[in-house]
Amino acid sequence: MEKMPVVEKSAFEILADDLDAMQASKNGGRGVQSTKTLIVCLRRGDVEGAKAVARNEGDKILRYPDIRKKLQQDLFAGGSEAETPPGFRSSDDENYE
Repeated sequence: MEKMPVVEKSAFEILADDLDAMQASKNGGRGVQSTKTLIVCLRRGDVEGAKAVARNEGDKILRYPDIRKKLQQDLFAGGSEAETPPGFRSSDDENYE
């Protein structure tokens, strides 16, 4: 039997997995639809699409501080302040690490 090659996950696939685990228990187990949409983009490799979802759905995502912080650190880290939506900017969070 042939061994299947081990395929390393990209940072954005890992982020998608982490976000999926975080959102799954929210809203009585129904999850967070805006985050689910963002996860689909990340799994397709569409990072700009994921950022667009975060910008467009930010008001909903910001209701979940753990998800917001994960996106702040892993999706928008190192991005320009201009492209990072309000609420996801490190300067907006005195607890940003």
